[in-house]
Amino acid sequence: MVQPEDAAARDAILNSLEKRWRAADQDVFIATVIVNPFFQASPFSPGPCFVVVHIKVLLSSLYTRFFKSQPPLNFFTEVYDYLTRSGCYSVLELICSTYVLRQKSEVSIVPFTIISVLTNYNRS
Repeated sequence: MVQPEDAAARDAILNSLEKRWRAADQDVFIATVIVNPFFQASPFSPGPCFVVVHIKVLLSSLYTRFFKSQPPLNFFTEVYDYLTRSGCYSVLELICSTYVLRQKSEVSIVPFTIISVLTNYNRS
């Protein structure tokens, strides 16, 4: 929509999206991207809202909201390790790269396979 005659439609669509985004539960959508191991916080502009401590607070508040209890004691350590790809998450980069290569080879990726791999890795 770069043609001048498309400007009105483009502006109407953008205004509608922005209005709905303001009304949406943004924290849930943001957290969904962050917990996706392929993206984490990388799609967001670097800034004070997306430093590790603020992401920990965001995920903690959502945990409390959904589970009606405080997160477990190791929650912040797990979030930190996940975001910095350390501890049991140090293999995350390799796992994601492997799945990207497999997908390029037209091999289907079963949803939640990465989580399953990490869960089994964490138990060993």
